[in-house]
Amino acid sequence: MNAPSPRLYPPALVALLLGLASVPLLAVAGIVAMIVGFRSLRHINASDGALRGARLAVVGMALGALGTAATVVGVLAIIVIRMQVANQRLEGVNHMRLIGIALIQQTEGDRPFPPATRDPKALAGDRRLSWMADILPMLARDKQGRSRYEGVSELLVRDKAWDDPANAKAAGRPIRLYQAPAHPAYDPLGSAVTHFVGIGGVGDDAVSLSRDDPRAGMFGHDRGVRPKEITRGLSYTLLVLETTHKNGPWIAGGFPTARGIASGASRLIGPGAPFGGINPEHVQALWVDGSVRAMKESTPGDVLRGHARFREP
Repeated sequence: MNAPSPRLYPPALVALLLGLASVPLLAVAGIVAMIVGFRSLRHINASDGALRGARLAVVGMALGALGTAATVVGVLAIIVIRMQVANQRLEGVNHMRLIGIALIQQTEGDRPFPPATRDPKALAGDRRLSWMADILPMLARDKQGRSRYEGVSELLVRDKAWDDPANAKAAGRPIRLYQAPAHPAYDPLGSAVTHFVGIGGVGDDAVSLSRDDPRAGMFGHDRGVRPKEITRGLSYTLLVLETTHKNGPWIAGGFPTARGIASGASRLIGPGAPFGGINPEHVQALWVDGSVRAMKESTPGDVLRGHARFREP
């Protein structure tokens, strides 16, 4: 009498199907496929040939393991990316703090904050060297950094325009602290642009206003504001904002390094707006007291314009 043919053990087929499902579903089905496949294999091996489907169980376990491994790798990759993004954002905040320290150092002994542009005075503001060129020697906190930034400062020819060939060597030097690592176009080695701009007050002409104009802010072509002149309060007056809008050379006076807050505009912060676009849902702001505090994208335009003035209206 012939022995009966071994019958297929259904859970082995289930393990295979779960293993196949783990390709799109990853660990959701992969772990179950490995468990079902392992138990099926034990039952089949213990059946003395009465059950078949061992290969199905093994294939299901293998596919389940691949799906689970892919899940683990994907999760780890997401964690690493998020940590990198968080680190980039923190580094950008630290860059703004160091810029703030350098600016505040300029005010020791009742001196004013640097003007938006200083030299050469005979030229229009947008041809002069920027305030960022002025504070270069103050940027670094360590000997190596100080030597690097002082070296760039020594390359500046201050009686020539920023775009004069005499200043080409300095203009081509990337200054890492003038960039935000979370900026979509961040390039610390090959780009001499800045992602931070000084706030000149209210209106497109703010940087050109006289110091007595009620719309004037901290940065103007021919004005440097002393801390004691600020009547809005040091913690409520803007010095610098980050931006992705028309970034330009750090050495250049004018729009690349100092801007006003547009009159009448309601949406001023966020992707495609005049400020922000680097950090989701907010813009990092440097205040006159040296602190770096975020402002939400939803901040009303009138509120931002209020912080842009150094005097109470």
